Amino acid sequence: QKVENLWEGIGLGSGSLGDKEGMLMLFQYQTGTNVNLFVSTGDWQTPNLRRWGLTIVNASAFWDVWEGSIYIGSDFPPDVLRPDTPYYLMIGLNENGNITMKVWEKDNPNNHADFQKKMPSTWMGLPWASLLQLYEGTVQVDEYLEFSFEKP
Repeated sequence: QKVENLWEGIGLGSGSLGDKEGMLMLFQYQTGTNVNLFVSTGDWQTPNLRRWGLTIVNASAFWDVWEGSIYIGSDFPPDVLRPDTPYYLMIGLNENGNITMKVWEKDNPNNHADFQKKMPSTWMGLPWASLLQLYEGTVQVDEYLEFSFEKP
């Protein structure tokens, strides 16, 4: 699907992730791309917003985490992401109530970055949607799947 509008979002997968669930995607981006890859519930700039994911802007990346209008994310390690290189991104709310994110290079899994944060119970029991939000540039998503952290 082609995106042309500034920060236009594309829903990925079922559009409905729950507690103890997550998503995994294989993606790559080109130089000059500004993109958000995230899981979210609620509306932007409202108290009910809960969002976490990876943002790439102006060749820099960061763990993009929001609760309402409060940013609670963190810096992304330098030199992990490079344009035109395929990466896996895993985002989920695990069995311990932690938001968890991991990025690793498809052909070099030792090149990775991880983020995990215990969230208050107000993050549990919410409907989550996976989104790709593009401002400019090109992002290619080759694989996408949703999974459960629970053991069968």
